[in-house]
Order: sequence, then C-alpha cells, then structure tokens
Amino acid sequence: MSDRRPRGYILAGGVPVECISIEVHLGREAKSDTFHATLAMSGLPPGRDTAYWCDTPEIEIKVVVGIDGADFSAPIFEGTVTAVAPKWLERRIDVNGHDKTKKLIDKKSNESFKNKKSGDIASEIAKRSGLKLDVDSDTLKAGRQYDIDHVHTTNGYTDWDVINYLAEAEGLVPFVKGDTLHLRSDSEDDLPILQVVYEEPTPESFARGDFITLSGQRNLDLAQKATVKVKSHDHRTGKSIEAKKTLAAATGVGKDGDGITYEYRAPGLKQNRADRIAEKRLKRATKQERQISLNVPGDPGITARMKLDLSGTGCSFDQRYDIESVEHRINDDEGYRCPITAKAASKDRKMS
Repeated sequence: MSDRRPRGYILAGGVPVECISIEVHLGREAKSDTFHATLAMSGLPPGRDTAYWCDTPEIEIKVVVGIDGADFSAPIFEGTVTAVAPKWLERRIDVNGHDKTKKLIDKKSNESFKNKKSGDIASEIAKRSGLKLDVDSDTLKAGRQYDIDHVHTTNGYTDWDVINYLAEAEGLVPFVKGDTLHLRSDSEDDLPILQVVYEEPTPESFARGDFITLSGQRNLDLAQKATVKVKSHDHRTGKSIEAKKTLAAATGVGKDGDGITYEYRAPGLKQNRADRIAEKRLKRATKQERQISLNVPGDPGITARMKLDLSGTGCSFDQRYDIESVEHRINDDEGYRCPITAKAASKDRKMS
C-alpha cells in the first residue's frame, strides 16, 4: 500500500527530490523567507546526487507538498540554496536557503537616483537583481521625484532599504515572491482571511477547534493611548512639517495622560507621505498589543500575506489579526503542520 501522507519535496531544476524533513519560514515583515531541508543520500534521484548538491554553485529551488511523488501543490517557497552540509556517516544532506529578497538585501545602493520618480527607482532596483516588478499603486508609478537626500542611498544602505523607504512613503508593503518584487496595498479588503473557530467544552465533549493548539497573549502597556509623530525638514526650502497619528486606548485601559509617543525624523517629505508613514508606523507599533499563536494541520495555501479571524472564545480576543509569520513543517514525527503567529491592536481602538 502506498503512503498517502503529504511529503515535502524540493524541485531542483524541475526534478522532485523527496525530503526527510523540511521547514519553510514565511514572514510578513521586511525580511527574507527561508527554508531548511534534510535529504537522504540514498534517496536522491539521478542527476541530483550528492555531488550535485555539494558542487553546484547556485541552485534555484521550489518547495512543494506532494503525495507519492505527484499531486504537487503550488510552491510554498521559491528561492536559492545558500548552504549545504553533507553528513556522510548519517548519509544525509542538510540544505538551507533564502528567497530572492536576499539579492536586494545583499546589494549596496550607492547612486543618487537624482530626479527620478519613485516608480522608476523601484523598477531599476528590481531589474538589476533580475526581478520583475509588480505595483498596485498609481502613485508609485507616477510619483514625485526623489533625490539623494530623500532616499538615503549613500553610506551603506541596501537596495532593500531603498525599496522599504519608497513603499512606506506610499503606504505599501514590499515583498518578493518567486522572481517578482511586489509593492502591494496592505488593506484588509485585498487579503484572504483564515477563519479560526474555537468551541468551548460541553458535558459531552472537550474544547475543540480547527487547530492543534491555540493560545493568546496581551500586553496591557501597549493597550494605552499611542501617538506617532513624523517630522521632516527640507533644507532647500527651509520648510518643516509634522505628521501626527494617534490610536486611542483600548476599552478599560487608563485613558488619562499622554500614553506612549514615538517620534521619527526623515528629510524632504511632503505632508501626505509623512501622514502615511506615521499611520503605518503607528499600526506596526500598536499591533504588538495582542498576539495569537496556533498550530494547524498543514495547508500549502497559508501564507504571511493573510488575515486571521478568531471567534468563539467569548472574550475580546475574538477579532481580526494580521498573520505575522507562518512555518510549514513536514516530517515523520509530526506529519504536516503549520505554526502561525498573528498580531493586532484591540479592534475598538480608533485612530485620529
């Protein structure tokens, strides 16, 4: 009888290589996604033997889930092998890698991009790392011109730093998927939602839900009123601006006083861009208030570009969250599991 359990596979040049175990780490924040896999030397297919993994200088791979070496899912990871560790006595090979965000992180950006529009800068950076560009903002495509003072491209900044600066100023989220650099809206309407439903125990049944484990954590210090100020000065015109965004305290948390204030400075900003940066940084700081950690049965469709709706707990944790990180773990001990971390500020807090 065949083994119908899901297994992890690496597609190396289109050739499927079954893994003893595999872990893929996907994150929402501006970092490179990673993978780690263990391969059995005795189970490697022709053309993908030990010498291939040890001697090939650059191996581009995709991670998929399959059954019986077929029925492969869409890739849950695409990237490049960055480290190989053969273990001859154990007859195994450990393989590690990053997605193509690493190309942007590794490249230093030393030119000025003087008098270029933001969309042109993003396109140029993507092209020189061999990436396509996908942008959903007309503002970025036809935005104002930036110069060296605005994007900080000297003194060791990386291409990824510049992309993050441009994205933040336009209210976008940058990420790399496959061969494409995306700059996308982070609005709730644009992202799929993972529904998580908890059912309380009854005299006839235990507590249960569509998960293996579920826990929450709340930081009451971060439930206070929070304010972000972004200050900017244009040395050419002598003008200064300030953007200010405030999130009210959560219900029942002390509303007196100034709460927490965060201040940032950036040169050469217009008011609308300073406003967007203040709003984005306020959301980033305050969503640390609530955290949900859960482990669910494996699903190749779960990514860090999703929202999570929790319901059934009967308390204020029932609300929507941003999924911050997802792991895809496949091994003989656990089978296929997806640990997930999601975060949010309390839903009753209003921004002004």
